[in-house]
Amino acid sequence: MESEVAFQKLKSFIDQLIRVTDEEWAVHKTLLRHEQVERGGFLLRPGQVCERVSFVAGGLVRSYKTI
Repeated sequence: MESEVAFQKLKSFIDQLIRVTDEEWAVHKTLLRHEQVERGGFLLRPGQVCERVSFVAGGLVRSYKTI
């Protein structure tokens, strides 16, 4: 998925929660990074510390929790 399409999906999601002006979005967009995870890939591996927030623009994500 192209980064511009992913960013537009994120903006649409955020707009459902709060109103973001075009100027605010332009500033925040400079802080975003588009990353594509291949099938079978990981957003975070066991033992890693999460240092980012992810938004899934397409596809499926499976989550595991060990107890």
